Amino acid sequence: MKPTTEQLLILADRAERGPLSAEEAAVLRAGIANLDAARRSAGGLQRALHDARAQLARIGQQAA
Repeated sequence: MKPTTEQLLILADRAERGPLSAEEAAVLRAGIANLDAARRSAGGLQRALHDARAQLARIGQQAA
């Protein structure tokens, strides 16, 4: 299950009013895991782009 941002916000609002059910807590955990995975993959992509740009710059300097 991949909960939407709106669903996660609704669960957060519910948690303010009282305990979540086991099912609601599982949905919230899944959403947090999905957000973390997206953050990690985006960070990994940014790092790969940075490394590729640095490598291209070094190649450009060697060719000049």
